[in-house]
Amino acid sequence: LAPGTKLPEDELASIYSVSRTVVRAALQALAHDRLARLEPNRGAFVAQPSKIEAREVFEARALIEPKVAALAAKVAVPSDIVQLRQHLEKEHEA
Repeated sequence: LAPGTKLPEDELASIYSVSRTVVRAALQALAHDRLARLEPNRGAFVAQPSKIEAREVFEARALIEPKVAALAAKVAVPSDIVQLRQHLEKEHEA
């Protein structure tokens, strides 16, 4: 979703077949992680990080993700690889 996109509770509840209470809790968690922004009397929106914040996130990911991938590869079993490939296919389709 593009930065600044409104995240309407009722639509999200309908899409995921959950109550608005569950959606509200999820939006709170996303706001805590600074992935969403909550505005009183307006709703929730996809976060709009600054260029500096975005760069910092990508730099952190560049440091962390190779190590995490290497650790996962060491313990992966064939069914994990199949599941990962299926996930990648679905991601490319999306």
